[in-house]
Amino acid sequence: MRSRYSAYCTAAHEYLLQSWDPKTRPSRIGFSPDRKWLGLEVLGCEMGGPKHQTGMVEFVARFSDETGLQVLRERSSFRRFEGRWVYTDGVHTE
Repeated sequence: MRSRYSAYCTAAHEYLLQSWDPKTRPSRIGFSPDRKWLGLEVLGCEMGGPKHQTGMVEFVARFSDETGLQVLRERSSFRRFEGRWVYTDGVHTE
């Protein structure tokens, strides 16, 4: 999760696509030049250990854009694919 957050901070398009499940990955990722990432807080994890094939991370990410300060809270799902963890999807939470 932290590496994907860092990739969003630095607009690392290729890394984000490589760390996304091929079944759910978009063809491209858009980045807003006005968006500045301000911090990540991991709230919790479920499964995702060495013996698991799936996992979930709940997080809060803060950023600013042309409309002001914003908060993104999400429960992200991951799975093992070819020996590494990949992001499958996420549900925005309040």
